[in-house]
Amino acid sequence: MRIDDPERRQDEVRDIAKTSKASIAGWEAAIAKLPRPWFPEERTGTFEAEVPLWGGHVAEVLTTKIVVHRPANLRAGSLVPLVVSSHGSGGVAESAVLAWQRIAERDGLIVIGATEQLKNEGHMGSDHERLTAVSLRRWALLHLPVDPNRVFKTGVSRGGHITWDVTTRFPDLWAGAAPFVGGPRLDPTGGINNLRLVENLVPMSIRDLQGEGDDPGLIFNLKLAFQALDKFGAKDAKLDLQKGHGHSYDPRAVEWDRFFKIQRDAVPERIVFRSVDLRQARCHWLHITKFDPAIVKDAYRPQAKASVWNRLDNNGKKRWVAEDADKHTARVAIHIDRNRNDKANELTLVVDEARGVRSMEALLPRALWPTQDRPKLFVKRGSTRRAATVREDLELWLRDLVDRADPRTAAVVRCPL
Repeated sequence: MRIDDPERRQDEVRDIAKTSKASIAGWEAAIAKLPRPWFPEERTGTFEAEVPLWGGHVAEVLTTKIVVHRPANLRAGSLVPLVVSSHGSGGVAESAVLAWQRIAERDGLIVIGATEQLKNEGHMGSDHERLTAVSLRRWALLHLPVDPNRVFKTGVSRGGHITWDVTTRFPDLWAGAAPFVGGPRLDPTGGINNLRLVENLVPMSIRDLQGEGDDPGLIFNLKLAFQALDKFGAKDAKLDLQKGHGHSYDPRAVEWDRFFKIQRDAVPERIVFRSVDLRQARCHWLHITKFDPAIVKDAYRPQAKASVWNRLDNNGKKRWVAEDADKHTARVAIHIDRNRNDKANELTLVVDEARGVRSMEALLPRALWPTQDRPKLFVKRGSTRRAATVREDLELWLRDLVDRADPRTAAVVRCPL
């Protein structure tokens, strides 16, 4: 389904689910027989297209110029890595894509980029910028032979800022990120603070290339982000502050052929997720449906005691703001516990933490809810363990399938947590 407005897609899915006589298993069998991609774009080399992309409710669906580089020598039938590249201020899609052309040809990658449709200036920290990148990823999964588990986000300058923003807010969509001379934001007053969401990147591979002579505020935010990633246990997050560079970088510092072999874990058995916006409250099979408004605040003005604030230097004030924002950020930690006793087929969803969350649900894909030999399902919070009764939901599965264009992660059942 190529409808680009997600609300219209939901309406279409609802109508299909009401009239369909097939089960989810029947739909899965039919989908499995289709080639990927479902709407193949056959052109190779570097080409342009005008495509509709969803940019959120402010921009809605806009016909957007995109540029794609697809090597001609890709093996027929194979699914390859995708690089979603965002250009800098005043740039265009060509510059974002052609920077990767040599590496794409050498390593067998597809690269895609979109030219900014609204103000082509600096990074705005807007839903429009984030959702354009997410919509571009979806378009590629529908039209190009890409592996959904090897999708990477990158960008330079403004595009580097966007890379940090879209990966912290939608972390489950990406295998890795390569932001260049751009970084996360700290200011919470405009709702653009994504430093508070950096823990979401722990499972991800990150290669950040940054001239050490660039803006001191940018460098400070980057150091703060990587200190947090190290504290949270990130295993493959690397910041390369390059001497002799200002707002520039040397891409030869990374072994890109190895980087683009990395795959995301599409169905992890443990999720740690932070969020402050219900429009961005999904991570893999975890979905937050309601925050505690007394705790969670997105755009807000921090209130510090004058006696504390006045004795801090500039960097100390930034650290205080970061710590304060953390207190107003929802955090969920959840894992799956499987009964190892061969006589019992049980799956327990264990909620280890749910700070700032009033309600949430597990949206279990087929990998966790098999067609045959379905497990007994339990939810454990604290010392309480209760049985959960669920049933397969065709509308839920269809909506996930068309929104994410990835049958492996489409939710089959919904379980309140």
